[in-house]
Amino acid sequence: MKKLLNVLLLCVLLSGCLPEDEEKSEIIYVAFATVENPNATTKFFLVLDNDTKLYTAEIGELADPDLGHPKDGRRVFVNYNVLEPASANNIKLKNLVYVPISGMTNNTTERNDRYRLDMLYLGAGYLNVLMSHNFSSSLIDKLEILLIRKDSQEEGTAHFDLIYNNGGDSGTNFSMSPICFDLSPLKTTYPDSVKLVISTYEESPESPKIHTMKYKWQ
Repeated sequence: MKKLLNVLLLCVLLSGCLPEDEEKSEIIYVAFATVENPNATTKFFLVLDNDTKLYTAEIGELADPDLGHPKDGRRVFVNYNVLEPASANNIKLKNLVYVPISGMTNNTTERNDRYRLDMLYLGAGYLNVLMSHNFSSSLIDKLEILLIRKDSQEEGTAHFDLIYNNGGDSGTNFSMSPICFDLSPLKTTYPDSVKLVISTYEESPESPKIHTMKYKWQ
């Protein structure tokens, strides 16, 4: 899955948060956000999913310098710290990656490989997922993270499986991958709100964990 290629860099993003000469007690925040940057400048807003706006008063040494002026409206995963005086208008962006937007699918897959779920929540019209997993460099084009819709007889409820497919070889590489699943197609069936029941497979394909959450359209 080519959309995952760039976000595999996230393991570098999170493992290198603090330069050696910075305070070890420095608090680093991580979050999904939407970029507000109509003029494509290096001073822009990050809109969190609770509608808080963060202003990038300072930008650190990004893994990819081109991301220092990200595209307006893009979904991103960031890490940052709050400068003094503490304010949402005074943050230092430590790093940023674009997050792939994926749709739901009715297709099934033969593979259901193990992963660790680090984040799973509803916000900004998306199911936001941060997943840790192993992968093989030779099969990187075959990686898939899928949200598979299942039949549901329960009124007002949509059921899903969250699946990771490593392409056939778990390999020795490790990464954390963010991905956002667009929930807007559900509006047709559930115009006011929807309850999502999501099965995740962190331990084994035979023992899913069940996550239930409700989302009301904005």
